[in-house]
Amino acid sequence: AEFGLEQPRRWAPLGFGLLVLAVWGVLGLVMVRVVLGVMADAPVPRTLPVPAFSRQPLRAASLVPLLPALTLLGLVALPVGWFLTTGDGGGGQLVVAVAEREGPSPLNRVAFPATLVQSISAITTDVSGDVTRDSADFPADLALLDGRVLVLDSNKGRMLTVTADGMFARTFESGRGGETSLLRAVAMTAHQGLLYIAAPLFGNVVVLEPSGRVERVIETRVPAGTRPLHPAGLAIDERGNIWLSDSSNHRVVGISPDGGFLASIGDDALDTPGGLTIDDGGNLWVADTGHHEVKKYSPTGALLTAIGASQLKSPEAVAIDQRGTVFVSDAGLRAVAVFGPDGAFLGSITGTGGASAGEIGSALQYPLGIEVDSGRLYVVDRLSGLLVFQLADGDASVSER
Repeated sequence: AEFGLEQPRRWAPLGFGLLVLAVWGVLGLVMVRVVLGVMADAPVPRTLPVPAFSRQPLRAASLVPLLPALTLLGLVALPVGWFLTTGDGGGGQLVVAVAEREGPSPLNRVAFPATLVQSISAITTDVSGDVTRDSADFPADLALLDGRVLVLDSNKGRMLTVTADGMFARTFESGRGGETSLLRAVAMTAHQGLLYIAAPLFGNVVVLEPSGRVERVIETRVPAGTRPLHPAGLAIDERGNIWLSDSSNHRVVGISPDGGFLASIGDDALDTPGGLTIDDGGNLWVADTGHHEVKKYSPTGALLTAIGASQLKSPEAVAIDQRGTVFVSDAGLRAVAVFGPDGAFLGSITGTGGASAGEIGSALQYPLGIEVDSGRLYVVDRLSGLLVFQLADGDASVSER
């Protein structure tokens, strides 16, 4: 949250540099005074005669001897203040970080036309005001299957479905251990009438029927990384191959339907990858959270393009509709950013009509998983629950505040 501190943060590096200069100046003055005091109090050998001296009136001490020391401190402190203000001299990293906290660019004030048509709170209560057992503790992802909306509840390791009256109901709840446990799972997708959930405890993929019955468990066999496999995104191509974004090892790995290793992409180009999706051409889209952009890879793993570098802050998931429009959930901006097939930024969806991305009062607070289908955008929000937006028909025109 910004809390109205944009301007103080902008001037903080310069103020810190001045503070360092002041501290160094005081310490230097103290050291000079201490040295002079020690020299003045040094004992004089008694064998030496003490020369006579005449009494002189007291005079203020001169600062001229301290001028070289103060000049040296200033010359050292000024580069430090310049460095803190402009970054490392090569790219202005600190200034860029401040700009990102304030919002990647003025373009995020463009509102994409979408209307909030349904909202299901993550925390629900009964008539007595008590929290219901079917409340979502940590809604992390969703999938659309046979006209049903299914939500993955990460902290409780279970699957929820949206009922006809707009409530959550449990369809599957795993234990805290075992190969079918869904605890801390944050990625799932639907494919050929089944649900695929990437389970991080054992690094496998749990396949569920819509009713909640476990169909099978796929044991992943991927090369070991520097850290244990932590899937943050999941997608399945037309051949049934499974792609997992490994956020801990900054890569995307592909496995066969039986779990055999196929490929690893983005090892040197990704930083904490998140959600995945595959377009009609078989291209893989990855939310590159650490680099604040979305990358597009060919079926062979070649990097084709990257979008959103100046519009995204913390991309979490990505979805693409039939016209090629790209939707990216951004937890940092509390919005869903929308891009055209050519990568052009079209606007942001916050749930507040024309409100800008990240504005206080936005219906979206911490958007994670997203899906788009039949002109509707489905968003799972860590704090707000499930939100459904009706997208504008026809060409996606945008309006600016």
